[in-house]
Amino acid sequence: MQILRSAFALCILGAVAMQPVAAVARETAELRFGYWLSGKGHEWVNVFAPWAERVEAASGGTLKIVPFTGGTLGRDPAAQLKMVEDGVADITYPVPAYTPDRFPDNTVAEIPGLYASSRAASSTMWGLYEAGLLTGFDGLKVLGLFASPPFSISATRPVASLADVQGQKLRTAGRYGIRVIEAMGGTAVAMSVSESAEALTRGVIDGVASHPSLDEQTGVAEIARNHFLARLGTGHVMLVMRQSVFDALPEAAQAAIDAESGRALSEAWGGAADDKAEALLAAWSAAGSGHVVTMPSDKDVAALDQIFGRIQAEWAAEGAGRDRILQAVRNRQAGRDDNDEAGK
Repeated sequence: MQILRSAFALCILGAVAMQPVAAVARETAELRFGYWLSGKGHEWVNVFAPWAERVEAASGGTLKIVPFTGGTLGRDPAAQLKMVEDGVADITYPVPAYTPDRFPDNTVAEIPGLYASSRAASSTMWGLYEAGLLTGFDGLKVLGLFASPPFSISATRPVASLADVQGQKLRTAGRYGIRVIEAMGGTAVAMSVSESAEALTRGVIDGVASHPSLDEQTGVAEIARNHFLARLGTGHVMLVMRQSVFDALPEAAQAAIDAESGRALSEAWGGAADDKAEALLAAWSAAGSGHVVTMPSDKDVAALDQIFGRIQAEWAAEGAGRDRILQAVRNRQAGRDDNDEAGK
């Protein structure tokens, strides 16, 4: 009888000892992170994977972020916003240029001649959002807003000057991305970035408006090896989840996400993008690389500035309050933060 009582007591103690573990397990939420680019690319390896690890660690065991890289949940960049809204994924990486009616003023990221670097552009986009100058985010929890290094032209044909752009069929996206290519004398071809490499191989396009890291990740860099650094607009992406999904998370998980996201994540993404772009351009500029990297001449810079100025003015005239947004961007890029609503 004593043996039975001892065994029963041990069972009770074991059940009590296991209770906290079971409770923790029940309270651990899982978020599916749908990522349409490769899990081997620099953005995932250097920014998003470490971000997910930091969030999980800061959550105290209340959150697990499960990655689905390489388009496992959906490869089309134009479908990422719908994926998160439909619950196919909990976190996604949408491209606002594919939904310009939803995010009309985010198109300021596409405007050429404004941004010197990805870090500065990404910080500015987050500042515009924080200041309430961007719309379309109803129902979304915004984790980061990112803008790439300024786009350049990468082509299969030589493009050593602005004149060489004439007649080239160049992949781009977004209303203003199309306008700038046309204003430069090229033929704009609107298509998803994920289609670019195949379109180049088939001769459907001659080149792309893009940035070095994206060229590398999509395979474009292996085909389009002539680069004209014209300082066009940026490629704008964002990291979002549904607000209702965020609100349902444990408080510790919410706090962890907030602590690791926002401006800090936006600037980290931008800094990593700048570093990657500089490294790739240095490698492509080296003798024997098979690439040709060209900076615009002073004459071409003056011509491009005129083109860019017209497009900036057109953008500002096409929406209420855009003068204010454009001035905020210019202030931020010039380092004038004190009176810059986008820098608050």
